[in-house]
Amino acid sequence: MRCGAAVLLASLGAAACGGSSDDRTDRGSTDPVTDTATCATDLADGPTEITVWHPYNTLTKTTLESIAEAYNASQSKVHVNVEAQGNTIELQKKFDEMMATPDQLPDVVFTEDTNLQFMSDSGVVVPASACQSSDQSGGRYLDGLFPAVTAAYTVQGTLWPAAFSVSTLMMYANDAQLRAAGLEPGVFPETLDELRTMSEKIKAANLPGVKAPLVMKLDPWVLETLLTGSGQLIVNHGNGRDELASASELDNRDSVEVLEWIQGMVDDGLLTTIPYGDSIDDFLAFSQGNSSFIISGQRSITTVAAVMDGQTQGVDIAGAPSSDVLQKLDIEAGLFPGLEEAGRSGVSGSAGYVVGGSDARTAAAWDFMKFFNALPQQQRWVLEGSYVPSSQAVLDSPEVQKAFTTTRGGRWTATVSEGIAELDPDFPGPLVGPYGEYRDRLNRLLDEVGAGAEVRPALTAASDDITDLLRSYRSEVGG
Repeated sequence: MRCGAAVLLASLGAAACGGSSDDRTDRGSTDPVTDTATCATDLADGPTEITVWHPYNTLTKTTLESIAEAYNASQSKVHVNVEAQGNTIELQKKFDEMMATPDQLPDVVFTEDTNLQFMSDSGVVVPASACQSSDQSGGRYLDGLFPAVTAAYTVQGTLWPAAFSVSTLMMYANDAQLRAAGLEPGVFPETLDELRTMSEKIKAANLPGVKAPLVMKLDPWVLETLLTGSGQLIVNHGNGRDELASASELDNRDSVEVLEWIQGMVDDGLLTTIPYGDSIDDFLAFSQGNSSFIISGQRSITTVAAVMDGQTQGVDIAGAPSSDVLQKLDIEAGLFPGLEEAGRSGVSGSAGYVVGGSDARTAAAWDFMKFFNALPQQQRWVLEGSYVPSSQAVLDSPEVQKAFTTTRGGRWTATVSEGIAELDPDFPGPLVGPYGEYRDRLNRLLDEVGAGAEVRPALTAASDDITDLLRSYRSEVGG
């Protein structure tokens, strides 16, 4: 899953597509029945070459590459090749297609959190809990995860990913414009209603260049985060956690409130909506002063802060204004407002899975995961890769705490990190098998509402279509 300078984040991640395949041969010892899954963890004597796929860009991409280089230099039994696969849609589409020729799959894949149900159903992924059972000391870091992180990535009692890139939504504000509108800088709205009130004051101030006080991409992630934060189910069977979801729960009062809020903000000239996709038009509008607020993903923090501080270390960020322009912006970051309070959401982001190959390759993939999850690398993943700590040990480490108090990006990350440790592990987000098709339908719903369609009928139609998708997926996987 992410601004003054938020402008720079050319692509923070998009919805991933799902699917299924019955061709599960030749890729190691995993089985859809996870209590029989095994994981080879003893490295072969000779050198083993493995491949890692990922969807990352900008500084997150270079951080992962640097970690892999450090791992390769640290030992001689395994060599990791890191391969970028475009955005998450492109990565997951390629992964799905390659399941028909399993030997062409990577040995580790980092993919969006929304793909969890599909990955657990795929038959080609080795659950992390199986690797931990084979290597209890090496898998001890899994026991230290924040409870909400463990809960988010567990399906029917089985923890699937072996690595975690925790992210969430947040808000950036142009404090100079807030001052000009008579608002207190650095004070962020707790709720959507408060955000509307602040936006009305900015609009009434007629600030030069401000077209609408808020700019936001119509990303399904926004709706899902708001619903999860308010404790509202999105699909049945406990959000798909008790058993495979078979019906939508989207047609509810909270969904109506969010959609009517979006529509009302657009109608009153308080919100500029940007179509969901890879464009950075929302960041451009914010950085050019056309809007005072932007709701975006937290993963943008490191890149935004680096450009504002003139410390991109040679990373080219297409479409970004010059650092001179960005450094003049008076930007602050805060928690994402909710229906009832700010910062209440679920665990989002991406995760790294071990893909079952030969015993040698599986063991090598697990060994790289252990290196990746060691404290020095996890500190880098937070401070350079721009993710939220996934464990208390990482959060409390001196290097992270120092950055959280002394650097711009660290202060911003600290703001959103506080809430992750306190999230309710008993209410993780939804598990949806056909996530690509489901997200496409949510995209269409948001586009319709943003264009003025009546909320109730549009929502009911979308919820009915999602139920059909869930039932079809459940039938295909034998649920």
